[in-house]
Amino acid sequence: MTEAEQEMLRLAELLVTLGPVEAIRLGERERGFEPIFPGERVWFPAADWSPRDIASVKGHEVRIVAIMARHPGSGAFSRLITNIAKRQLVPIVVEPLFRRMPDILLRWGWKQTIVGDGRARQETWRPTAEWIKQRAG
Repeated sequence: MTEAEQEMLRLAELLVTLGPVEAIRLGERERGFEPIFPGERVWFPAADWSPRDIASVKGHEVRIVAIMARHPGSGAFSRLITNIAKRQLVPIVVEPLFRRMPDILLRWGWKQTIVGDGRARQETWRPTAEWIKQRAG
């Protein structure tokens, strides 16, 4: 069995054993980040986000991994990003879904980075330091 096949098997076993949310949280821990639940940080309020939503923290970086606002279109994402910036933290959007999110991030002037390849490939988006400063007010 090739290394790629072994990794695919490991991921499939994790999905079956843990379920997708816990498998993603485990992946964040393996990257050195601490997964957090909505409500664990003032900037990630449980009123806006479901218990299944995933963000993680390491130092000054906040990875926004898998989120879906309880009330889409209510400004929850914008509030989240603003509240992160106000605490001098760096929001990082991981693998944004749908075309709408990358379009928003592009409009905001965020920078896309792609790391790795194949199954290890990961797309992230980060704001500039100036953007964070302006957003934090």
